[in-house]
Amino acid sequence: MERAHHWLAIDVRTGLAQLDPRFVDLDARSQWRALGSIDELRQLLFEHACEATYGPPEYGGNRDLAGWTAIGYAGDVQPRGWTDAEVLGA
Repeated sequence: MERAHHWLAIDVRTGLAQLDPRFVDLDARSQWRALGSIDELRQLLFEHACEATYGPPEYGGNRDLAGWTAIGYAGDVQPRGWTDAEVLGA
């Protein structure tokens, strides 16, 4: 997990390096517009936000199954197996 965080940090720094040095002086709306203008950074942040929200909790996200609960997903229920009736074709 620590290694993944390291590479995410590098990717984010690379994306942020494309921003104007005066970024910190911009108002919030202008900062969001600037961030949105960097397609690769926006895509990277979106993917990681989705993984953190909806990924399996054993990988460090989806705390207390909040993401799965919000979308009505029961989670990883494998192995479910088959009932006797399903196996017999009843």
